[in-house]
Amino acid sequence: MLTQIVTYLYEDEWNLLEKSVSKHSIERGRSQSILWQVKTPSISVTLYRTGKLLVQGEETEEFLHTHLEDIVAARYTVTSIGTDESGKGDYFGPLVVAAARIGRFDVEFLLRNSVQDSKSMSDAAVVEVAEKIAEVIPHKVVVIGNQRYNELHQKTGNVNRLLVWAHAKAAEELFQESVPQRLIVDRFANPVHLKTRLKEYKNLDLVQVERGERELPVATASILARAGFLSRLKSISKRYGFEFPKGAGEEVVEAAREFIRKFGEERLGEVAKLHFKTTQKIRARDEPTG
Repeated sequence: MLTQIVTYLYEDEWNLLEKSVSKHSIERGRSQSILWQVKTPSISVTLYRTGKLLVQGEETEEFLHTHLEDIVAARYTVTSIGTDESGKGDYFGPLVVAAARIGRFDVEFLLRNSVQDSKSMSDAAVVEVAEKIAEVIPHKVVVIGNQRYNELHQKTGNVNRLLVWAHAKAAEELFQESVPQRLIVDRFANPVHLKTRLKEYKNLDLVQVERGERELPVATASILARAGFLSRLKSISKRYGFEFPKGAGEEVVEAAREFIRKFGEERLGEVAKLHFKTTQKIRARDEPTG
């Protein structure tokens, strides 16, 4: 039984949804973060000022079909491919880019599974939802392992060039000939570079948006990319018998120093992105204080 949906709406969609639920009492100004809210004994609908929509209760299924699905599906009358990456800010582990292709008839499935920005989800939820997505939604995942990543970064000196290549590579696997389609990506680089890589696809409309994970194709790709990153981080942890923490904070610095003590500095490039400032911190010696 469906009892919760989390998704994001654009401002024009807020107005459409408000009109759709206007027979209910709409409460405003409940808090600074909430735009409006509808509450009945069987459902709670909360629209936040960020555009986040939270639906909870026994009538969530009915709400999905009566009020929400058509509003969101109207975005995707054209086949839409979204791309996103994971691991860009993690010192350990690969860079993973995923692409996902959806149409209007996939919207119900994605809303039903609260597909959203993977950064808003727990690791366990990301893995669970990614498994469901992989069974239903056409997708492609591109993994750039650490050794290859370091070679390419040393050659190009630019992470955005790697991202452009990987986003294009993943998306190309999903393009359909003679079918109008859109590629929706987060604003990570100059769109000219991505357009140049994809110039042979004449029936493709490239759309770059801020906070791209509000778009369901990008959110879908976000979850697939993060699940791919988590899987591969787990895999290298098992291979080395070593726990690699996520991110690039102090815990990571200490873990990297421990890795060097066990395996030698020359092997750090097998598991880490060496151009991070983290590498300099690892090599720095603590200065005495006082």
